[in-house]
Amino acid sequence: MTTFDEEKFIEKILPIMTTPIVNSFIGHPKRKDFLYISNEKEGIPLLFHWISESETKQLTNTSTTGIFSLHATKSIVAQKKDVGGSENYTVHLYDFTEKTDKQLTKEPIGSIADIYWLDDDHLLVVGFNDENYFVRTLDFNGHMVDVFTTKKQVLNTHYDYDRGLLAAAVGRRFTKIAIIDIKEAQVKQFIYLMNQQLVFIFMMSKNLLTCSTALLIKEILLL
Repeated sequence: MTTFDEEKFIEKILPIMTTPIVNSFIGHPKRKDFLYISNEKEGIPLLFHWISESETKQLTNTSTTGIFSLHATKSIVAQKKDVGGSENYTVHLYDFTEKTDKQLTKEPIGSIADIYWLDDDHLLVVGFNDENYFVRTLDFNGHMVDVFTTKKQVLNTHYDYDRGLLAAAVGRRFTKIAIIDIKEAQVKQFIYLMNQQLVFIFMMSKNLLTCSTALLIKEILLL
């Protein structure tokens, strides 16, 4: 029976853990700068602010995880946080100039997939709990309103900031795209995609935003 050698394990795993990796980019269509999460310092995922080719700032000193949504003009990001890896999240606002954190939801609301800014005082949150997949608005007092709910899995979403429309891929086997008018809180149209390759492209749009993907999303929203 072999025994676990902690020193040898650390010796082997440390080079892997300290290999620089960028695992998240956080931007906004109306901004030229962006945020990103990287372990380039000491192997710990930290938040950085890319301002220009000659200027980058480190924003956090402790391990930083969760998705972020960057405000169009202010130095504020919305993020999700859980406790102990529960994946049951609360929504927070982090001001990376003032270094302040404000919790918006009084208690965890479930798993969160996407967060978008609607205006200076409202967020759009996409996620799911034990009951439904949901799209809901959230104001800075913690008040939430469901805009869309479904029992079927919401695979991915894309928000049109100019027109206030959310495109959501709903369902796994027979996927349909729900075009949701956020202001009116109703589904404007369901688009059934028989070509599952197009559904895959839509699902991958956030990570692989190619010209064809962008055109596909634009065409879907214009239908």
